[in-house]
Amino acid sequence: DNQKRVKEAAERILAARRVAVVGFRDTFACAYHFAYVGRIAMPEVTLIRGQEGGLLTELAPFNEQDVVVAFGFEPYCAETVKALEITRANGVQAIVITDTLRSPLVPGASVTFTVANATPHFFPSILAAITLSEAILAECVAFGPDQLVDNVTRFESRMRQLGAYIEIA
Repeated sequence: DNQKRVKEAAERILAARRVAVVGFRDTFACAYHFAYVGRIAMPEVTLIRGQEGGLLTELAPFNEQDVVVAFGFEPYCAETVKALEITRANGVQAIVITDTLRSPLVPGASVTFTVANATPHFFPSILAAITLSEAILAECVAFGPDQLVDNVTRFESRMRQLGAYIEIA
């Protein structure tokens, strides 16, 4: 069931030395959100951008002590599939968030989630993937070490000190 897989994904992330987050084109927003929010609590979370041919360089350091979180929906991006091939060859555990178990992202994944992305509109929705991301990250913070809550508190405090937020009077 989904709650068990959310817990399993969180446990794998918490046990990892580093976490790579991958998503390109229409799922880049999912990957960015996961990495941004995740990094607030867990500094070892890294967004893989793969720009200027850097995909291999960015993924080369990851190994069996690490986890990759990959997002991909049909039409599947060649870069995401390539990223999973690279990390799989290095023994990295994969957590995949995709639209169907027939997705090319699924083979070799340690944990797989399928989420709906169909809409009556022209563009697919990423809402379910974002919601799932937040559930996984919340599970990490809730069941991880107290340091994670401290990291979030410190981040928010520092952002306020730096004037990152506009307060409504």
